[in-house]
Amino acid sequence: MRLVTGVQTCALPIFKILIDSKEFILEKENYTGIELKLLATIPLENKLLKDEKNGGSDTIIEDTITYSISSGYEYFSVPQGIQNGGIL
Repeated sequence: MRLVTGVQTCALPIFKILIDSKEFILEKENYTGIELKLLATIPLENKLLKDEKNGGSDTIIEDTITYSISSGYEYFSVPQGIQNGGIL
């Protein structure tokens, strides 16, 4: 907490992420996949994936699962039926 002119305020956490190369600033840590899609106006039928920087396979973000967010995470969407450059 911080004190501002005699009033206590709570500083909200701020998380900066990218979705489809657009920056979003979030004030809570947990989001479902569908909340992230709605935030970025991604069609609900598209898939959302988390870009894994360590060279591993990208992670599919499921609509109904809640995920913990950290600053610097990058996500991207793809039309349904495409994953890792191939058609499913």
